[in-house]
Order: sequence, then C-alpha cells, then structure tokens
Amino acid sequence: MFSWLISAVVAIVVPSSGNDLAIDSFRYGTDVEARMEWKASEGSPEVMATNRGVRFLLKKEIAEGRSVWDRKVSLDLSTFDKFALKVVVDEKAQLVPGFTLYFSSGDGWYGASFRPERGASTIVLSKSDFGIEGKPDGWAKVSGIRFASWNANTALPEVMLQGLIAKQSDVAILLDTNARNTDEWNTCEGQTKLTGEMLTRLGIDNGVLADEDAASGALAGRKVVILPHNPRMSLAAQESIAKFMRSGGKVFAFYGVPNRILQELGLEYVGYQAAQYSGQFAKIAFSSQIEGLPQSIVQNSWNITCVKPVSQNAKVIGKWIDSAGKEAKWPAVVASDTGLFMAHVLTGDDQPGKQRMLLAFLGKYMPGLWPNSAKKALAEVGQVGEFATLAQLETYVKASAKPVADNFLRQGIELDSLAKKALAEGKAVQCFDLATKARSLMADAYCASVPSRPGETRAAWCHAANGVQGMTWDAVLKAMKEGGMNAVFPNMLWGGLAYYKSATLPVDPSVARDGDQIALCSAAARKHGIKLHVWKVNWNLSNAPKDFLSKMRQDKRTQKTPDGTDIDWLCPSNPLNFELERDSMLEVVRNYDIDGIHFDYIRYPDFTGCYCEGCHAKFEKQFGVKIASWPADVVSGPLKEKYLAFRRSNITKLVKAVSEEAHRIKPKIQVSAAVFSSWPDCRNSVGQDWVSWLQQGYLDFACPMNYTPSAWEYQMMVRNQIGAVKKAKPLVSGLGVTLGNWTLKPDQVARQIGVLRKEGADGFILFNLDEYVIREIMPKLKLGATAK
Repeated sequence: MFSWLISAVVAIVVPSSGNDLAIDSFRYGTDVEARMEWKASEGSPEVMATNRGVRFLLKKEIAEGRSVWDRKVSLDLSTFDKFALKVVVDEKAQLVPGFTLYFSSGDGWYGASFRPERGASTIVLSKSDFGIEGKPDGWAKVSGIRFASWNANTALPEVMLQGLIAKQSDVAILLDTNARNTDEWNTCEGQTKLTGEMLTRLGIDNGVLADEDAASGALAGRKVVILPHNPRMSLAAQESIAKFMRSGGKVFAFYGVPNRILQELGLEYVGYQAAQYSGQFAKIAFSSQIEGLPQSIVQNSWNITCVKPVSQNAKVIGKWIDSAGKEAKWPAVVASDTGLFMAHVLTGDDQPGKQRMLLAFLGKYMPGLWPNSAKKALAEVGQVGEFATLAQLETYVKASAKPVADNFLRQGIELDSLAKKALAEGKAVQCFDLATKARSLMADAYCASVPSRPGETRAAWCHAANGVQGMTWDAVLKAMKEGGMNAVFPNMLWGGLAYYKSATLPVDPSVARDGDQIALCSAAARKHGIKLHVWKVNWNLSNAPKDFLSKMRQDKRTQKTPDGTDIDWLCPSNPLNFELERDSMLEVVRNYDIDGIHFDYIRYPDFTGCYCEGCHAKFEKQFGVKIASWPADVVSGPLKEKYLAFRRSNITKLVKAVSEEAHRIKPKIQVSAAVFSSWPDCRNSVGQDWVSWLQQGYLDFACPMNYTPSAWEYQMMVRNQIGAVKKAKPLVSGLGVTLGNWTLKPDQVARQIGVLRKEGADGFILFNLDEYVIREIMPKLKLGATAK
C-alpha cells in the first residue's frame, strides 16, 4: 500500500477550462441509476442519489478495513495533470476518516489519499500525489474508478460527492517516473511536490505529468514545462520536450537534465561539481532585467551541474556567490529564448525568494501572470491565522490590547491601501510586493496577539546531528533561547550509525572531523539553559555503512516482507538487535550530560514487516502454536490477531527495558517517544502501542507527530489523543513546520499552538529545526506565544 498523502490536498476552488474532462457529475435521477454505475463491495452500504450529489454511506463500528465503491470506465487520462473532486462532509463531524481516490489500469492501481475538512470543499490531487499498486498500464488505459473510506468508526456515517473533473494546466511539472525504485526517486518526487507547492501559493495553475505522459503527447497546449530534476528521462519524453520547445513552448530545467534538453536551451554540459567547502554555493545573485526578479536568493546548494552557454541567445542571468561574497566560476542560472536552466535543485531555504523567482521567470513568458498573482496576494492580506477577512483579524488584534500588535496592524492596513492603489494603476509587481508585505505585517499582528503560556514544553526536533547548516550548536541554542524555546531533540543515532563516540554503533566519519556532536550540543545546552533530549531513530538502517548493513543481512538480523523481500530495518524480535538498540541508547544516558532520551521509528515500517524465519520460530514458541501455512496464517489467516500482538510486544519490550534502566542510571531523566498521530490504528499498522506506554509509566511523555497544514484536522488529532491518554502522562504535540509537502507560515504555527493549548496538550515540539524555523518562526512566536 502506498503512503498517505494527506498533505498533498489543496482545498481550493478550481475553475473549469475548455481542456477539462468532466468524469462524473454525480447527478443521478434515482438510487437505482447511481447504483448501476457505483457498485458497493467488501460489504459496503449501497450509495444513494440526491439532487445535490451521491451519498456514500460508510461502514460503522469497524476497527479496521474500509468502505469501497467502484465504477467501470474507459478513459485516456494521459493528457491531464490533476483531478478536482468536490466533497461535502457533515459540519458536525468530529473525526473525518481518510479517503482514497483510485484509478485502475491494467493489473494495477493509481491511488491518492486525502482527508477533507468539514463542509464543502474541492480536493485537488495532482498526479504526483498518486502512488502505485501492482503494475498499471499507464494513465492512457484507465478502466475503473474506486472511492474508498478508511477506518470509518467515527461520528461521520456518510460523505457526498458532487463532481470529479480531470484538469489540464498551462504550467506542467514533469515527474521523472523512470527514476522510481532508484536512489534518485526521493529527490525527483520531492522536487516535483516542492515546485508545485510554491506555484500554488502564488496562485499559478499547475499540475504534474509523468514521463510516459510527456512521451505520449500530453505537452500539447501547455505554455511552460518545468523539469524539477529529471535525470532518467526517457528518450521518447526527451523528443517530445524538444518538439515542444521548437514549437514555441518554454522549459525551466533544474540540475539533473538530459543533454538533449540542455542543447535545446543553448547550453553545453561540462560536468558535475560537489561543493569544495561549506557555503561555496550559498546564494544566487541575479543580473537580469526580468520584471520582478529578486536581486538574490538564498540557496545553500551542496553540488551543481556545470554548463556553459553556446548559442547567442543563451545568457547567464544568475551567478553563484559563496558565504563570504566570492563569485563562483560556473553559472547558476542561464536564460535563453527557449527557457531557463538552474544548476541545482530548489532547496528549502528562502522559499519566499524562490517563489518570487519562479513568478518572475513565468511572468517573462506568460503575459498576464503578474496581475493574477497580485490579485491573489491582495485577497490574502487579511487571511491570517483562523481569520478569513481583515475585519475579523482587526477585531482579534484590538481585543488583545497589545500596543505592538496594534502597531503591526496599523502598518499593514496602510500597505494594503497602497497595494490596492497600485493595482488600480496597473502596477501589478508593485501591488504584489506591497500586498505581500502587508500580509506579513498582519501575520506579525496576529502572532503578537497570541497569549503566552509559561511552564509548557517548547521544543524542536533537529534531524541533522550537527545542527543547522552554517551555525554552531552554540549559535543554534542561543537562538532557541532568544526565541522563548526550552528544549531541543537532536537526531544523534540511528539503527546503524552514531554521531558521537559510540562503543556500540558504527561512528560516522564526520565525528573525527567535526567532533562528538552530543558533547558539543550538551555543552551549548547547559550554557543557554536548554534541555537536551537525545533522539534515536530505532531499527532503521537506511544510512548505515554498507559493510554493517551487509553483515546484518548475512546474519539474518534484518526484516523480511511476507514474500521474502529484504527490508533494511533490524528485526525487533532478534535478541541481538534488542541488545544493540537498548545498549546504544543506554550508553548515551550513561556517558553524557543530557535531560532525556527520545525514541523515534519505535515501530515496524508498516504491515509488511517482519516475517523472517526468526519471527516465525519465536512466534510459535511465544504462543505455543504450530503454523500450518507461514506466513499466510499470520498475515490474513486465523493467527493474524495474535501476530499483531506479537509485533506490539517486541516493540514494547524495548521501550520498557530502556526506560527502566535509564531511570535507574539517572532517576531524573525523561524518556519520551515520537509517535504516530493515528491512535489507535498504529497499534496494528506499525505495532506502536504508545498510549499503553504512557499508562504503564514507560514514557514520561509522548510526542505525537501531528503533521498537517489544516488547523481543524490538527485539533481533531490532538483531541483524540488527549481523550485516549486521559492525562496519564504529558502530551507534547508535534507540529510539522517544514516538510517536503508544505511549509507552515508563522501565523499557521501560532494558530496550531493555540489549538493544542485549548485541547489540553502540555507543550509543543516543532519539526524541523532548520534555518527557516530559526529565522522566520521563532522570532514571530516570541512576539506572543513564547513571550513569557
């Protein structure tokens, strides 16, 4: 099963165009007519026709499983890049289940999952949001549609669908599907999503096409095609793109691009260059007269593709500048009559600057784009926090009676007035700039109005063992203290790698060069009064040295899927793995001045692990049974429930052992865990019984990973968790600030903090501690939420 992609949902109204295809209007005259098209299966209730749409009645009182409806079709969807699904959810619903929209093709499926908010909304799913099951024959051969509801044991008995439309955008982002199952895939997929997210924020209609779509002629009618990172593009797709460019279409290409496309852009490939020192490719300075292009953007690239212009119309418009201000030899951005090339992928740094860059680039080739984006920016000036209008925001700010908030509000209102005047005078770029600044001031006013709550945990996870790029641990923790934060959770060890002087795990080579990261972080934490909770990624061997991983496989210590495929995770039932996990965490407790030890990935990957022979033997011994058909009897047969309990017991055993010994070594230490938000589903799906860990006293607090851009969904998550925990132990709620699929703005973070406080959580923890969080989020929270 593909992973959930809730974050990919964009709840906006998308206008129809002449190139759209209305797949289903969900307007059927009678129940019989609706049921002839939409067939209920897997014991699901039959659909019901209404004059507003089709009601899909969900199964009730089921702990697992789904409700499923199918419709047979024969469609060629290869030329479309996204799908708009009109959904109506009962306004009174407390917890909304997840849904999946599938398209069947050949011997497989394309599926994208989403979770709508209450009321009416249009869910927009890009092709990049669709995972793959089985072996589909491509979007050109779609033979069926499936709508499914997951875990519907909630207060929501039904959902109504009112329309499904396939859409075609002027701007297409090409996903390099040939990179699937290679080490390039995560980058290709991540860059596709990041680019689409940036364009959507600007109000620029965009969608995703697969490599095979481009090869089959789906570029026809597009204005711009963006190649975010496409190193394995097929020859057929290359030919289609070249033809598209020769017929007047424009291409924006980043980093990994075939030579054929570079040639069409008037460039010659020279080679690849890794950064020779930290900060070598820190930013890009622009020299072009392109309207609206920023003077520079922060990039912090770690390697580049080196090219040189070879046609008369190709010109360097962006140069690499290092952190000391020195210019690099090779160009950063080159523009020609056929498009642009940037020498690296878009990094997560300076997203406002990169959005402005993309808008300027697109505006160069698409007249009328600036006015549309200016109008969108103007409309969003008052859309701050939970408020939809400037009047609502003004009432809230004034009620806070904070002079600093009122001052921000007054300045924002003045800029809003100037932005409207600029738009009336036809000065779209000026309007965009003024409106953007006005909204930023409105967000400051909102953040300053949020009350502070002393005594709570205010923390951040830091996925990089050496902290934030370009900053020492001392500088990072100083910034956290100044931002009103009080705890840091740095990722210092994995299943097969340590960033400190470990006697139990392989030590990363960077420790010899840069020092023991736990020691460095601990010294800075003590200096600045920040609590240090060392974070371990349990079981996962994804970054382990190759020789260590090979030995674990050879010794039969890694996990297996039911069909025997290797999973690069340690098997939790193996006694040697248990000892390795336990001892690595306890050596940190013994050897370092820390306040806590933190579990992560304290679970199985999903339902597919683990079914190795070691698990086979231990399960039979533990439950006193002899399995007739392994692993079928425990995957879906009569022993399934016992096997799920077996998996939970393996994970809980480690949590209990580490907690008891850690507290014996240091009675005041705090043991915590990053846990799935989907309680109680995670008990079975990944073997993570975290509420019982709190109830049994194995954890001092838990940190549910409540990652969503939706404040309403966030509230429902926290409410469910608080209800389950019943104050057994503190709950420190996670916020996903910077993830691959979204970046929360400061007012969104402040709003979610307000939500978790209202629901009774004992604090918050931000993901991920990076330059954006330090520069943009913490200073804004310090205005209000973390002021005291």
